[in-house]
Amino acid sequence: MPPGIYTRKPTDKIKLFWRHVNKTETCWIWNGSKNNRGYGQFNLRKSSGEKTIVLAHRFSYEIENGPIPFKLCILHKCDNPPCVRPDHLFLGSQVDNAIDMINKGRGNKVNGIRNANSKLTTEKVIKLRSLYDQGVKVSVLCKMFGVSHNTASKVAQRRWWNSV
Repeated sequence: MPPGIYTRKPTDKIKLFWRHVNKTETCWIWNGSKNNRGYGQFNLRKSSGEKTIVLAHRFSYEIENGPIPFKLCILHKCDNPPCVRPDHLFLGSQVDNAIDMINKGRGNKVNGIRNANSKLTTEKVIKLRSLYDQGVKVSVLCKMFGVSHNTASKVAQRRWWNSV
């Protein structure tokens, strides 16, 4: 971070930052605010008075390694979004990030039972398809199974969850 942009001295920012970190044997967990994807975040106020949101893992990486090159991401070896332990973090491109995400079984490319965020199970997919084959409308199925119309449609038509 360029000197003089923020209202606090760099050492003050760093001390405040580490107050929100719980250092465990493995990961160092950010205990402050988190975004909707589980990554730690906090506000820094620029000398202009403008607030900017900073991701905690990126800030931790910069404390240890200096500025992050333009357009590069900070990836987690541990695959734990609130982790800010510097030796768990590494640089990568957006493509590296996408490949890492897929290799670790996350993201839109992972569907079916391997997707930890899936609302459906193998049993529910079988039941959904059975009802669809009996003539139950997709609009009813999406409400019954708590999924979007798109999901119910693609599962019912066997375009998703192909392994079942």
